[in-house]
Amino acid sequence: MISSIGMYYIWNSSSVIVLLFISLIVYFFSLKINSSNIHSRKYLCAGILLVSSVYVYFKVYAEVFNNFLFSRGTFQDMSILADAIPLGISFYTFQAISYLVDVYKKIVPPERNPLYSILYLTFFPQLTAGPIERASHLLPQLRKIVHNNFNEKMFYSGLQLIALGLFKKFVLADNLRSFDNMVSSDPEYFYGLPFVIAVFVARYSTFLDLFAYIDIAQGSARLFGINLVDNFKQPFLAKSPTDFWKRFHISLVSWFWSYVYLPLCRMFPGIWTVRFIAVIMFILVGIWHKLEFSFFVWGFLHGVIFFIASFIAGRPSWILKKIFRDKLKLFQNFFIILGTQVILSIPLMIAKLILFSDKISISKFIILSWNNFCNLSVFTRLLVYKVYMPWENLVVIIFVIVFLERAYYLYYNRRKRFDELYNRRLVQLSLMFSAVIIFITCGRFDFFTFIYYQY
Repeated sequence: MISSIGMYYIWNSSSVIVLLFISLIVYFFSLKINSSNIHSRKYLCAGILLVSSVYVYFKVYAEVFNNFLFSRGTFQDMSILADAIPLGISFYTFQAISYLVDVYKKIVPPERNPLYSILYLTFFPQLTAGPIERASHLLPQLRKIVHNNFNEKMFYSGLQLIALGLFKKFVLADNLRSFDNMVSSDPEYFYGLPFVIAVFVARYSTFLDLFAYIDIAQGSARLFGINLVDNFKQPFLAKSPTDFWKRFHISLVSWFWSYVYLPLCRMFPGIWTVRFIAVIMFILVGIWHKLEFSFFVWGFLHGVIFFIASFIAGRPSWILKKIFRDKLKLFQNFFIILGTQVILSIPLMIAKLILFSDKISISKFIILSWNNFCNLSVFTRLLVYKVYMPWENLVVIIFVIVFLERAYYLYYNRRKRFDELYNRRLVQLSLMFSAVIIFITCGRFDFFTFIYYQY
């Protein structure tokens, strides 16, 4: 707890006041919910309202409204308020609400020790960008943390996860992110196919950036003997949109599913209604990222895709089975996975076109001829003049991505085989040596913040 509070004090001393205020609200109302059978629902609503009000006040009023005034030429000094916005307040708020709801539903008993209650809500490794932990999973581990003996195996696995997270961040995520930033800085020049590729790259770099943070968070927690939940299970190998959301940012999607989607489905049951509620859920996920029209469209389109996918589940794979007749299962799976990722890239592509509507119009993008769409001059400039990065570095990064995806496939699907390979001392030394060389030669160190820090 001291480490968590200390981190926020370093970030900004006023942030500590906000965090402690929310923590005390949650502690007080969790006890009230448990002690009162008659008024427990009222206490739950009051607690959620207070916690949500703090979040809305800082995230919406301090950021959006002040930007609106600035765009209108009306200056308002809100630097003091902006500095008080705690890092990762979104995730902190979600965890607080889930705790109050779980206490109300008798899933977990309220924590009567205020120190453990505050520690659950401020545990620093996962607080700023997830994973969003449920009280039933994290609180029992926190209670035992004082009595835990030093676990050498967990400690060293934690260091390895931290190193892996830093490698993903500086070697993979930031190199891919720099390409997306380059395209976003001049979308009129990078129109057509380069723009489409940048959308794919943006999706994957965001995934790697968040995955890197999760690795560092899980590794840091393991240093204290704490296991955090997994947040990703190879989402870019998903075979349908519904499968993708079971694999991507699992704790966030699970939170919206448990505390937004299911309650609304109980209130408004029906075959069609529950599918429309899914669209609403994705819209909320979109505007949670940022209160802008492009994010609203992004969420709405993902909701529509999810809506349609729930009707045609299994049919695309059935069609491909008819085409390949199970003789080329590898190609069958490849086209299913590729088709899924193409469909899931459409919302971000349209959102980016809306964002850059003053530089490139959607209608112009659609009516491009094949030659203009390919825009081969851009690729020539990037490769010949090495504007983006040396081509040999690009080859290394692609190889590392393929290698990691294969390693995670073994980890999730053939764990025994993975352990047999990884536990060999020669394999570990080879991986460590290779990672250090690649980190030094291919690492990009001009992005030091994680993408999800802004949410």
